[in-house]
Amino acid sequence: MPSVSKPTISHPASPEPGPSQPAITHSTPPRPLNVPPPPPPLAWLAPSSASAAPPRPPAGEPPAVTQLHTEQPPVAPFPYQLPPVDLAAGLVWPGVSGRAALAALSSPVQVPHVTTSWAPRGAFELACADGWTAHSSPELRFSDLELGRPALFEAVRWQARLGTLTPPGRTYALAPDGDGARLWVLTPARRTVWAAVQDAFDNGDRETARQLARRGLEAVDQLRALGVMIDDLDHLTTDELPRLLTTPWTPRRDRLPVQLQRLFAAAVL
Repeated sequence: MPSVSKPTISHPASPEPGPSQPAITHSTPPRPLNVPPPPPPLAWLAPSSASAAPPRPPAGEPPAVTQLHTEQPPVAPFPYQLPPVDLAAGLVWPGVSGRAALAALSSPVQVPHVTTSWAPRGAFELACADGWTAHSSPELRFSDLELGRPALFEAVRWQARLGTLTPPGRTYALAPDGDGARLWVLTPARRTVWAAVQDAFDNGDRETARQLARRGLEAVDQLRALGVMIDDLDHLTTDELPRLLTTPWTPRRDRLPVQLQRLFAAAVL
């Protein structure tokens, strides 16, 4: 049988031989006729299911590192602009302490998930630093400053009628808001009578609950004598002289009868 010479395979990708670079050739052993080629290596076959373990790289090769680039969504701008300190005269009440309240509004500003019980109807609430709370609502947004002045004057007249029952620091500010104006209600942090009564019940302190309830009900009588309706002990502060936290736009809740029932059931009143 005549001898079969070993073929020489030259790869086209190899560079042309030059004076300083010899030609590179690769030799393969002869393969008998009618014998299929060997199957490909299985080292890098994809797993059969999503739960299979990831393939392992061949020995001697470092594992591949996949870098994930996650695009962060853009941060939405804060939709509300708090009133500035330098509002024009006549746009903030009270004139002196009101500007001190504007200066006290500072970052960080957060939007609570639940508004206070005495907030205006449909209001959004901003919790500012140092315990200040800012309220406004769609009803208190106006197309220009002049259209907002009557609402500011109404709030001032209503608040002045309360006299000493006005919470210290309460401020109304009519400020520019985009192409219009917005009326803000600013209030420093105050604990309410009903929240304090509930804490006293939780601690088993019926005497403190009794004192708080009686003080709150006395304030209710004073307010009704002034023609101001109040239907929730959660609208009164725990000051020695309770103050009314509501606004001219606070909706009625009629929670006082339920609160009285609980006080009587606990033999507090």
